[in-house]
Amino acid sequence: MIGVTFEAIERAEGWLAGRIVLANPLPLCVGHFPKMPILPGFAQLLLVPELWRIAHGGSAYLSHVARARFRTAVIPGDVLRLELRGKAAALRFSLVRGRERMAEGLVALSTSTA
Repeated sequence: MIGVTFEAIERAEGWLAGRIVLANPLPLCVGHFPKMPILPGFAQLLLVPELWRIAHGGSAYLSHVARARFRTAVIPGDVLRLELRGKAAALRFSLVRGRERMAEGLVALSTSTA
C-alpha cells in the first residue's frame, strides 16, 4: 500500500502484531476529505491481509467481513498497531493508536503460500 510502512512485526501462536506508520500526506486520503483527510474504512481493512502477507509470505486476500467497527478517524501521519488473533478463516483484528482503539472486527482471509 503506497504511503504505508509496516515495522516491528511480532508473532506467536495464533497472534500477530505489527507497527504501521502512515505517511503525511497519504495518497489514499486524497479527496477523502479535502480539509480533513482520513484513511477510509476499506483501506483500514486492507491492512489486515497486508500484515498477514508480510508475516506468512504467499498471498492473502480479504474474503469476508463478518464485523467491522470504525471508532475514530485514522489520519495521515498516524503511527498505529495492528493486532490479529486467530486463524485466517476467522481473524479478529484490532487497530490502535497509543491506547485508543481505532477499529476492530472479525474477518476471513483467503490465503496461499509462496
